Amino acid sequence: KSVEDKLSRNADDQKILEARLKKNRMDGFVLDNTDVVLGMDSSVSNHFIPVSADKGGFKGNLLSQKVFDTLKEHMDKNLREMAERLHRGEIPVLPAYIKTENAACKYCDFKAVCGYEEGDIVRELPNYGAFAAVKKMLEAEGEEAE
Repeated sequence: KSVEDKLSRNADDQKILEARLKKNRMDGFVLDNTDVVLGMDSSVSNHFIPVSADKGGFKGNLLSQKVFDTLKEHMDKNLREMAERLHRGEIPVLPAYIKTENAACKYCDFKAVCGYEEGDIVRELPNYGAFAAVKKMLEAEGEEAE
């Protein structure tokens, strides 16, 4: 459904615009750096990125450079391990399953060819919020969240 379909019949142009902006706002994290934040959204309106501004400064989904660097190292390590397993031919049919979404294979581009059937073994993944997931990754790297 389009954004307009979800609004009341009497919604004015401003409500429609707000709904569109909310729907299209980026998700994730932003580097806690003034130049980066202003470069991504000069009004810091929370319409385009998950960051807003008040008298105390920026607030929202901000991460320090140190945390970004640690997350990049963590992801690089995981990607290397995945590549090595693929190179060795280790390609098990073991889809991720997130209980709260009640779905395996939801985002998989290969579900038509992998052979997974309902009831097969899955990897159960917790459905962390964004910051909880970052905290878990940092803990895995022996770091602390700032």
